[in-house]
Amino acid sequence: MATALAERPAPRIANLDGLRAFSIALVFCFHARVVGLTGGFVGVSVFFTLSGYLLTRLLLAKTLDLRAVRRYWRGRLSRILPASLAVLIAVITYEWLAGETPVDASRRAWLTAAGFGNWLQVWNGDSYAALFEQPDKLVHYWSLGVEEQVYFVLPLVLMLCVMLRQWRTRVVVIGALAVASFATPFIFGMDVARTYYGSDTRAGELLAGVLLAMLHLRSSSNPSSTSPPTRWRIPPQLLAGVSMTGVVIISFAIEPADGIIKAGLLPMLALLSMGMLHGAVRSPNLFGGLLESWPLRTLGELSYNVYLLHWPLIVILRSHGLPTVVVALGAAVGSVILSLPLRRFIERPLRSRNASHSFRLAALGTAGLLIAAVTVVAEPAADAQFLADLEQEAANNDVTQPRSVAAETTTAATQTPAATSTSTNTATTAATTAATTTTAPVLAPPTITVFGDSAALSLALVIARHIPPEQITYAGASTMLGCGIVHTLEPERCAVVPQQWNDLLRATPGTVAMVMSCQWDVLDRDIDGVGTVAVGDPRMDALVIDAYRAAMQQLLDNGALQVVWILCPEFSQLVGWPPQPELQRSRDPQRVLDLNTITRTLAEEFGDEVVVLDLHQWMQGRVDDAILRPDGSHFAYEERTDLADALPDLLTAALKNG
Repeated sequence: MATALAERPAPRIANLDGLRAFSIALVFCFHARVVGLTGGFVGVSVFFTLSGYLLTRLLLAKTLDLRAVRRYWRGRLSRILPASLAVLIAVITYEWLAGETPVDASRRAWLTAAGFGNWLQVWNGDSYAALFEQPDKLVHYWSLGVEEQVYFVLPLVLMLCVMLRQWRTRVVVIGALAVASFATPFIFGMDVARTYYGSDTRAGELLAGVLLAMLHLRSSSNPSSTSPPTRWRIPPQLLAGVSMTGVVIISFAIEPADGIIKAGLLPMLALLSMGMLHGAVRSPNLFGGLLESWPLRTLGELSYNVYLLHWPLIVILRSHGLPTVVVALGAAVGSVILSLPLRRFIERPLRSRNASHSFRLAALGTAGLLIAAVTVVAEPAADAQFLADLEQEAANNDVTQPRSVAAETTTAATQTPAATSTSTNTATTAATTAATTTTAPVLAPPTITVFGDSAALSLALVIARHIPPEQITYAGASTMLGCGIVHTLEPERCAVVPQQWNDLLRATPGTVAMVMSCQWDVLDRDIDGVGTVAVGDPRMDALVIDAYRAAMQQLLDNGALQVVWILCPEFSQLVGWPPQPELQRSRDPQRVLDLNTITRTLAEEFGDEVVVLDLHQWMQGRVDDAILRPDGSHFAYEERTDLADALPDLLTAALKNG
């Protein structure tokens, strides 16, 4: 988050406190899910541009050399670190005491403390385990990371610009860097998350503030050189009003996953932020003095600390199932109240001119020791660790290679192409090569390949490690974590799945294709022109039916001898780390029944070629068995469970019924 939230250039610029308050209000309403500000995250863009503006005014107000740059760095660190490290320590301590420590907590804590929280979020975007966790209480530190990284580089860039004699050349250089930043997502084809969190892609918004500050400083020193003709000049009050209105409209009109974020939104926000800043700086008593009123001025002064505190409070309150209004009110009041002692007892002593260098170093060292101590003693929840281990298994190229089959294999295993978080492996066995045509009868033991999502991967691991080949001959698996069968709802992440299925089928002709997909096909989905729907709604059912029918036909057309589709068991309502609200809703048993009804109906269309394996019925009475499913969704595979004993009979019964 912009440290400009509470920065004070000298002399103080009128209206900026109110502008900070306006921006933090947008962010808070977005995080608290109130007032319908689904795009309130754009408030961060305003902070970025404001930061660039204030940084430039501060640095160019005096002679800019390496000594001035070092002095600026020290000032920024003394402004950023005390409050941010104090809140970070409070959060990880709370998680330890509450038993909510996430997987890889040490890396998370240290990267966040070091100012690389944004790149941590880029990495977490590819983390399957993170999809099942409560929202990260430190995710909002990503914007501090962006600013800290830019703060390190930008003063050096300004120092080099100052060496250029021509003022216009300096402006061209800064403008070119801003354009390069905004163009980066287009040039490299970045997705929304990479665009949103990247320092390179967000630097343009800070550079917009730099550019505005340079123009203001130039016009102040030589008004006649940059002032446009009066007939072309837009009144600052009008410019500020139009710009602020534009930001509000965008806040209501967009959502976090909208493609516009990587397709031109950031430069648009930078221009609007420049308009607001220009009006705020050039128009004292803007909007009748509203931005300088006591409530907004006070919130602006506290806005940095409020930002640090509000998101952890929202996550904690929301995890207790409190109504949205209660969560919003509690987080608003709590973040303001807690900001006061944070400023009084943490920030002011360490920022005081009387604070010695050794005192600040001692405080920093103490913070580091506290972070180390908490991350050493804290352990992630067992189910969260299980998901992380499953993710690691998916990344292992040989994860589903059955040891017993591999030992008897006389030919080399064939690895099919796989995407990130995908496991696609084959073992050429005698039983596999015997089944050379898709019309051959199913022989005992059946030779299977496994397809589907993360639940299918856990099932494949059970078969590969705990069921002997004389009961089920395992040939391989093609699974994509986080992808169901309705691939059109996850186009960026899951588009490669059909081709991966074909690759495995070509490598293992004549096998029985076993398919399982549950979690990702019962989620709430936002569909253009329809709204939010889930299985059980005819509009969503139509999408599921088309996708499931196409998947069954694809498997048969590309060499599967027969398709065994597994009926989804119910999800546990008791076992597992409390998931995000949308995942919690997806655990409704009725949704599972509706999905299984679709599967049964479609299987009947294909006659004997597609049969169902009723794992749903077998799991009745075992739904909350934490040994069988440590997270209430995926099957345990490290140790043998009852599932390994039951699965051969369940498969045999399914094939006979077909």
